[in-house]
Amino acid sequence: TSKLSARLVELASDYQDAIARAERAERKLDEVQSLLNKRELEYKELLTKRYAVDSPEVAQLISARIDTVEARHEQTVKSLNEKLEESSVRFHALEEEFRLALRIEAERYGELYNTAEGLKIKLGNADSLIKELERREESARHLVAELTTAIKEQKAKSTNQQKSFLLMQHNQKVSYSCRH
Repeated sequence: TSKLSARLVELASDYQDAIARAERAERKLDEVQSLLNKRELEYKELLTKRYAVDSPEVAQLISARIDTVEARHEQTVKSLNEKLEESSVRFHALEEEFRLALRIEAERYGELYNTAEGLKIKLGNADSLIKELERREESARHLVAELTTAIKEQKAKSTNQQKSFLLMQHNQKVSYSCRH
């Protein structure tokens, strides 16, 4: 029982200590709660004083924010305008290059067309010349054939005349020999 009594005394003492600690914690909590309430009131008062909608501080903050947004917007617009200008310059360069290529191709086509037309004319002239030469060749062939025929006839006549002359000479010799 003495152990029990000692244990009861010890528990009573622990209980008293726990109550004292709880009371201290409660007082501390009340103090902290009171301090928190006080600071909240001060903060609310500060907010109402500091950040009134028509206060200069709010106007400055809004103005600063507007300036920041406008500066960022101006920078974005400037960057986009620069890109647009670069794109425009590249587009005009490509357009000029394309026009030059078209002009070169048109000139080349013109040259090829003129060359083709010239060759057609030359071919037509060559065809005409070939036909003229063929006609002349045919005419020359007929002339050669006629001349060959005439020469053969002349040769035949000449041969006949020569034979006649020889025969006549022979006859004359025979007749002369017969007379003498």
